[in-house]
Amino acid sequence: MFVCYNKKRKSLRSKKQDLPDKEMEALTLQQLYDQCSEKYPNGSVFVVDLDNFKKFNETYGYIAGDQVIEQVFELIKSEFKEGLLTRHNGQQFIIVTQDDKMRAAQRAQQLIDKTYALNIEHVTNLRDLRMTLSVGIVCGNLDSSINLDKYLKKAQDLVLISKEKGKNRLTI
Repeated sequence: MFVCYNKKRKSLRSKKQDLPDKEMEALTLQQLYDQCSEKYPNGSVFVVDLDNFKKFNETYGYIAGDQVIEQVFELIKSEFKEGLLTRHNGQQFIIVTQDDKMRAAQRAQQLIDKTYALNIEHVTNLRDLRMTLSVGIVCGNLDSSINLDKYLKKAQDLVLISKEKGKNRLTI
């Protein structure tokens, strides 16, 4: 499930597509918290970050960057149909699911592999020469906004660990 809210048009959908752009935001964090406590009292919080995305934008331009965001967004939507999804901080996505730790790790690895298989050229990513993802995952009791906020911060810290260990990987 994905919900988009356009502040200017006060509508739930973008004119051109579901992808949130600069005028749009996906579920606000508060909406995400509220829905999680109702739908997913136990589950997993994923933070997905595009590796070296700033350099990608600087090299290929913002239009190409928007196209990459759109491709990855569509891939995430197809892989996490039953989860809650929001775009965060430009190149990050937050996903909340009912997955246990093992299933969350499997799904994150599939997402990493499928993003790699998109073969999006990225010459500033010297290791792989293509767009890659780093993922942080925290699993547990999501029944309150305090827990979800704590898990979100921890998942973001885990993304940084994934990046420090070489990117294109998950840390759980």
